[in-house]
Amino acid sequence: MIHRGLRPSALHRTLAYACLAYAALGLACVNGQPGTDTSNPGVPGGPTAPTGHTVAYTDLQAAFTNDCLYCHNDFHAAGNYSMGSLSAVLKDVRPFDAASVLVVDTQPGGSMYRYWTGDAQAKAALVFNWVVIYGAPPSQ
Repeated sequence: MIHRGLRPSALHRTLAYACLAYAALGLACVNGQPGTDTSNPGVPGGPTAPTGHTVAYTDLQAAFTNDCLYCHNDFHAAGNYSMGSLSAVLKDVRPFDAASVLVVDTQPGGSMYRYWTGDAQAKAALVFNWVVIYGAPPSQ
């Protein structure tokens, strides 16, 4: 198929230049070498290193009660998600997975991040560490 307004030779030249530019850009970014950092980078704004101690559900329970339970309780579970117990919270958690719904939603840019009171970044970091770094243990 020939694009209207371009002669076949001009179209071919345009595609060839685009392919060369794409290839050059790819080589310039990584110098033709694969990346050596294959660790899980977490989520944007999320911590990438463990805290000084294991983070457990018991460390998050007060934050969940104060900031989440009003809308996500057993009687009024907004989004069909209750945070009234550990077993309910774990429905949106996949241990060691930064793509867990609870992690994504509570991090900067996530749909629930704005509801954290106090130090939102610290609370988001606790959730990240609890799920991704420590695998969501119930207690220490």
